[in-house]
Amino acid sequence: MKRHHLLFYFILMFSVFSLSSCHDNLFTHDHIDADGEWGIPIINKKIGLDQLLDRMDSVQYLQAGENGVFKIIIEREANELVSMRHIFEIQDKTYDSTGVVYIDTLPTFQVTELLPINLSSEDVLVKSATIKSGILTLSFNITSANFDYTAILTSENITDMSGNPIQLNFSNTQHQQSINLSNHKIMPNAMGTLIIGATITVSADVPVYQISYECHSSLTNFVIQSLTAQFSPVEVELDQTMGFSLPLNKFQFDHIQFNNAKASLFSKNSLCTIGGSLNELSLQGEQSGTHPLISSPVSLFSPLSANQYVQVAETNLQPITFNRDINALKLRGDLNVNPDGFAAGDINVDENSSLSLKIKTEIPTNLSVDNAVYHDTLESSLYEAFNVIASQSIEKITIRIALTNAFPFDLTPTIEFLNTKNGEKYQLNLNNVQIHGSYNGVPYVNEPIYIEFTNENAQKIIQSDKVIFNFHITTNGNTVEITDSQYVNIAMGAKVSYSTINF
Repeated sequence: MKRHHLLFYFILMFSVFSLSSCHDNLFTHDHIDADGEWGIPIINKKIGLDQLLDRMDSVQYLQAGENGVFKIIIEREANELVSMRHIFEIQDKTYDSTGVVYIDTLPTFQVTELLPINLSSEDVLVKSATIKSGILTLSFNITSANFDYTAILTSENITDMSGNPIQLNFSNTQHQQSINLSNHKIMPNAMGTLIIGATITVSADVPVYQISYECHSSLTNFVIQSLTAQFSPVEVELDQTMGFSLPLNKFQFDHIQFNNAKASLFSKNSLCTIGGSLNELSLQGEQSGTHPLISSPVSLFSPLSANQYVQVAETNLQPITFNRDINALKLRGDLNVNPDGFAAGDINVDENSSLSLKIKTEIPTNLSVDNAVYHDTLESSLYEAFNVIASQSIEKITIRIALTNAFPFDLTPTIEFLNTKNGEKYQLNLNNVQIHGSYNGVPYVNEPIYIEFTNENAQKIIQSDKVIFNFHITTNGNTVEITDSQYVNIAMGAKVSYSTINF
């Protein structure tokens, strides 16, 4: 009988130590708690703020400053808020002209201003442009007589890439022609107008002293590749909502208030000088609505900065109350494009010229917390240490829980053991023990908690493969700072008594 017990003892110990070597990443025997090893280690985990948040997502949102205080960083970009189309854009247009020409030479005569095409306006004076795409269609007809003629319509203001003026041929049998203006250039006259002229040759049996004509043109699908122009100020509304998802999935809370936050606004501007104001900066949630971050407008001034972001504004924010459903940052304001107007002189832009904004909110973890709950599920190694024979011999199991809290907030833990195979949970009775916060910078170490289980409850503990932790969190009305040196350490071990062996 003793030999059987001895063999069972060695099998059990072999399984326990084998388990230990397989889970060095979860715990170490030498540091199960401050007093050294205690029984079979279940969990020994040190949790900092980056572990409290979802580890993968927290990287992009969490930074530690020079003093070690964590900051939540929300950084988002709004691209091409203002582009060249806000300054100059030509919709499909038609131009018409009719007239009478008195002829002084035959058979060929000139009409210097047959048709004006005015691309400028009281708000824009076009100096030159390169056309990316567009079709110019011209119709021409002499309406005063029935004789043969040829007409060459041309414009010194519209040239191809080699600098040659456009040229279209018409006759009494050919009244319409089109030309693809892609890669052509335009250089309007001092009034910002393109002039179409004509060289006309008539063939008539009797002298011709005058003619009547009609000319029509249309511009379609007209897109500018680059532009030099003068223009008046242009008002553009800024209205952007930028989504984000903070890594708070492990928390449940009504609200957490953050203080001393600030926002910086950066612009990348290859367009022209832009001024204006940011009238609204707010957080938004689907259920909780809008949470303003500024109480008055913030002035903006964006100089040219074609290839990089430059800071154009910085402002302190009101205390921020984070609700769990907050998932967007809203910007609203008014932008004044080219505030100096025509006095700014010629402005050169191209199809890629635009204004983009980047906003960066820095929210130090200077906060107060009321009624928040942190939830986490950790793997339990206890059930792996026992085979069926060993677990049936268990008479009693004692769970020891030791917690060290270096965070400046109080923790009230609840702990459950979960058997994922049957979904059964067993909650430990901790008698509402409270782990005080480290408000003076010295980690608080609680007196270890010992809980004994016998028979059926002991089996529930052993057969569970996960441990569920819930920590109720409060700062007790204090405003605290969270740093990269703060943590909570959870150490849980078990001692088992058998009906035939006690170790």
